[in-house]
Amino acid sequence: MVIREKPTSLSDNDKVKRIINTVCTYGSLNRDILTSPWRKREVCELRHIAMELIRKNTSLSLVNIGVELGGRDHSSVISGITKVNDLFDTDKQFRDKYLQVQYLLSAEFELTNPKQ
Repeated sequence: MVIREKPTSLSDNDKVKRIINTVCTYGSLNRDILTSPWRKREVCELRHIAMELIRKNTSLSLVNIGVELGGRDHSSVISGITKVNDLFDTDKQFRDKYLQVQYLLSAEFELTNPKQ
């Protein structure tokens, strides 16, 4: 069994890459689909999860988060983050999905304020 140590410090760009890669791996998507204009529920939910995780774990602005996720504007990022928080509180399946992605991501680096 190989135990991989978490890096002690990562740049925001490295964290963004790891978050996007983890979300894509969890959802069996490639990055092009996650950042595309597709509005299928599964893709949107995963994109919104990525937005929330990037916001919580990096110092990127809402505009820069939007750029990383397909050129969305800051209001789209705000809307996505709001949806994550609302669904987390009201939809058990969504909460489980978010927590699974967060768990996978916790193997990559130390998360800031993880949801419980």
